[in-house]
Amino acid sequence: MREEGITIERWKHANLKTGSFELDLILSRVTGRSRAEIVAHPQLKLSENQITRLNDDLRALEAGTPFAYISGKKEFFGIELEVSESVLVPRPETEILVEMVLTLAPKNATLLDLGTGSGAIALAIASERPDIKVSASDLSVSALEIAKKNARLLNLNLTFFHSNWYQSLPCRKWDLLVSNPPYVSENDPHLDALKKEPIEALTSGRDGLDAIRQIVSGSHDFLNPNGHLLIEHGFNQSEAVGRIFMTNSFENILSTKDYSGIERVKLGKFNGG
Repeated sequence: MREEGITIERWKHANLKTGSFELDLILSRVTGRSRAEIVAHPQLKLSENQITRLNDDLRALEAGTPFAYISGKKEFFGIELEVSESVLVPRPETEILVEMVLTLAPKNATLLDLGTGSGAIALAIASERPDIKVSASDLSVSALEIAKKNARLLNLNLTFFHSNWYQSLPCRKWDLLVSNPPYVSENDPHLDALKKEPIEALTSGRDGLDAIRQIVSGSHDFLNPNGHLLIEHGFNQSEAVGRIFMTNSFENILSTKDYSGIERVKLGKFNGG
């Protein structure tokens, strides 16, 4: 049976269990019309090809695929990023780390984003502060390809390194090291809801802190004297991450809460001693 001629209103009504906002986003993507047009003109008719694409997207969404993977795009700190299943979908709470850097970084500072993924943190900082010399690294070649493409699309000049944390970096130092590393424990029950995202970008050992330990312990060789390290961590890891910073001789250690009031980012100063 052909479904040619079904209206936007009828298709939405048949799929209301998904939620009107998500349906509008899918309709906007498939039809090429803005969400405002979708809402204002519910009697617009859909072609058979559009209905097929809409239903495919809806099935993917219902199977747990984040909408960002379906659309291929995600907004972060005022910039639009291309994303794929090779990278994590940028989260709003990570914007806190960007805000801290923008406040903290002196003029013409140098910065390295470790484990950059889509490039969200590095590109947001470079967009807001053209004076900062931004570099970014990742172990995943496919993630680096996406980050580099985003840099080109945003016309931002960054230096990229293919490296497993510090392993293959050049012998140089930065004023700021920043990272949103994997920090979920391997047996965390929340992983079931994240099964469409790359597991290597999510989990880090039994307690979720292996990557953070590596980043903090190796940072001294790559930080300038009086440089700063900023790391995003899990909702219940603030105390443990604070101890890791102290064990590795960081000073002026501070925590910043995310928009939900949860301690989310740890900051420490390296005195260069």
